[in-house]
Amino acid sequence: MTGFLLKSSMFDLLKICGSDKDQRLIKFLNLQLKLYSQENVYKTAALYGCTVLQMSQRPHGLWHLKDSMQALSSALEESLKQTNAKILFNQKVNSLEYDVQKKLWEIDSSSGDKVNKYYAHDVIYSPPPQGLLNLLVDKKDKYYKYQNRLNNLPKPSGALVFYSALKKENMINICSNHYQFISEEFGSLFISLSEEGDGRAPLGEITLIASIFTRTQDWFDLEKDQYIFKKNQYLNKISKALEEKFNIASEDWLHRELSTPRSFERWTNRPKGIVGGLGQNPDIFGLFGLSSRTPFEGLWLCGDSIYPGEGTAGVSQSALMVSKQILATRGIKNFNL
Repeated sequence: MTGFLLKSSMFDLLKICGSDKDQRLIKFLNLQLKLYSQENVYKTAALYGCTVLQMSQRPHGLWHLKDSMQALSSALEESLKQTNAKILFNQKVNSLEYDVQKKLWEIDSSSGDKVNKYYAHDVIYSPPPQGLLNLLVDKKDKYYKYQNRLNNLPKPSGALVFYSALKKENMINICSNHYQFISEEFGSLFISLSEEGDGRAPLGEITLIASIFTRTQDWFDLEKDQYIFKKNQYLNKISKALEEKFNIASEDWLHRELSTPRSFERWTNRPKGIVGGLGQNPDIFGLFGLSSRTPFEGLWLCGDSIYPGEGTAGVSQSALMVSKQILATRGIKNFNL
């Protein structure tokens, strides 16, 4: 049965169930699926869609971590330090070159004006794979099929993220920490609110973060003044939408700012500021997805484009998987990570 579903979409399942004409259900599923798969009901792989839709069901469900997902990132950082791992920040990798004689990768990076070189038998590449080929010095023509696959990956989405703060007394009409709205202009609008004492805002205040998907090319072909104008337009549009939904007065905002794909490219060096990994359509999901192994010796992939996908927990799981694979190539099979 699962073999039959490998190339099926969520819409195919709706057809089987006789629900393919239920527009209200389709709209609801589109809202849920877009956040996880970056695709709608017509393009999300059936097996992936079923998995993400059941995540919020009892007895497991979803949890809101105290101090948000930063708590998980901090715990991972502390764990690495306890194993004597060296964590380097503010380093930009400029190139990757493999020395066939020494069987070592040379990583050329920079931090400000300082140039650094590192050497390793194995390199794990965690940013989006769309940027990998720009770093490889010797791409090797014999791997042209793999290069073509990376070059022809589906274009992922970008995001506009609205960051804001308010007095808690000005947010009285709320009953949850997470909301999701749909509008003709924004599509899906995802909203996350802080809790009192969770570390994300001072006592008596609340943070409100709202995000929408956007096409990255809409932001990179603009002159500076056009970009600033468009950015301010969306800042005000999202503000107005939130004011209407939560009965917020325009003067109640303590802070507002908007990040765009250009912001995320500058902060994270992700190509075009893309987010969320690969869209989980039937042609890229599961057996048809990218593997953590590459044809380049000692070069591995992890991150939100590799199973099991996006989110701090998801990318950590893909890192754990590739770590086990590397150890297995060295004959180490009985280990605990």
